[in-house]
Amino acid sequence: MGMSVDSFYAALKRVAGETAQPTGIALVDKAQAAANAIKVSQALDAIAKMLDTPGGAKGQDTLSNLSVLLTLSRSEKQGFDASKLGMSQSEASDLALKFATYDINDDSRLDASEVRSMAGQLGIDLSPEEANAALKAMDRNSDGLIEFSEWAEWYAARKGKVPA
Repeated sequence: MGMSVDSFYAALKRVAGETAQPTGIALVDKAQAAANAIKVSQALDAIAKMLDTPGGAKGQDTLSNLSVLLTLSRSEKQGFDASKLGMSQSEASDLALKFATYDINDDSRLDASEVRSMAGQLGIDLSPEEANAALKAMDRNSDGLIEFSEWAEWYAARKGKVPA
């Protein structure tokens, strides 16, 4: 049975209806929660894969280089140290460039709407609830936002460089 998660989710929506609210049918509600969890997991995998893709800050335009510098500088003031995550400065710069790309309002944090936008650009359409779930997976201090240091720690943990 080669059904994709999206096909399964579409079929589940036809059975359960378009509402995100529980249906009261335990089996359908559990299946809906499982489908959401799979979709969030796929989004996190896509984000990690995007971070694995080379595209470092070297050779970028001046504005990109400035974004990297500001992101790293702000994070280092808050105690970020790439070497503690087993990262070179070049790897941290590459992550900072990608972080800054999705930090639409340039506040040095990613919120759920920015996570949702990032997933959309990676081909995964997340609902606001699913974007919040993905955010929570990366939000180490549970403040509802992802700082660069949390982004880097989440990525390093996925790579097995630091404990999860």
